[in-house]
Amino acid sequence: MPIVVDGSAAAVTTPLIDSGQISFLRAKQLVARAIGDVTDETLLDEAGDLILASLEELSLHHWEFLLKTAATIAVVAGTADYELPSDCQKPYTARLGTNQRPLAYAEQRDYDRIVTVVTTGTPTHFTMFPGTVATGATPQHSKTTIRLIPTPTSTDTLILKYYRPLGIINDDGDTLDLPRRYQYWPIYQAKAMMLSDHGGNEDRIAYWQGKADRLLMQMKSDDQEHPDRDLGFSTARDRVGAYDLTHPYAALLALDGW
Repeated sequence: MPIVVDGSAAAVTTPLIDSGQISFLRAKQLVARAIGDVTDETLLDEAGDLILASLEELSLHHWEFLLKTAATIAVVAGTADYELPSDCQKPYTARLGTNQRPLAYAEQRDYDRIVTVVTTGTPTHFTMFPGTVATGATPQHSKTTIRLIPTPTSTDTLILKYYRPLGIINDDGDTLDLPRRYQYWPIYQAKAMMLSDHGGNEDRIAYWQGKADRLLMQMKSDDQEHPDRDLGFSTARDRVGAYDLTHPYAALLALDGW
């Protein structure tokens, strides 16, 4: 059985520190304004549906502003499997705290096909697979367990960073769980969709869709560019000496380009 890391965690995600500028009700009013009376409940409900649909589309990408650090996971000698936090969509990085070693990701299929002698020792890799979901937890994906490879022979700590989902909107008073500079994207997108659904003027549709597209492009650009990144930074895979190439799992390192 995997060790439970965050079995008691609720599915509700804590909003970002710099979010909270626009409430769901205000966003609906801004969208409904494109068609008519902002007090029309039918229009507001439609606007809300379109905003939520836009946010779902946004959730298809793993944004860096959604990165989160998990609580330190205690690694137990002889135990390879640990349950992921309930709000983990996808791991970002994993490393051992005591042994000060970054862990590379390995596909379970590659591990099963390449590794012929299953050993124990200090983990060098991790993989993910479906596991037992804690009672009351709502997993964001089908892979809920992280497995350390090889199985550790000593205690350690696992430091995991991962992408969390956007916060769930349930009420009009909830705020859009986006950084301030991006909070108008779902509004622009929903406006273009609402105008299109109601047979609006093509120029108005193009105007709002254009604003949405430009902001989305800026979001993606911000997500990929890091002006202060040191191009000379050397990762662990550049320092082959950090790993024993005679290790039984050395073939997995080759798959990662070590």
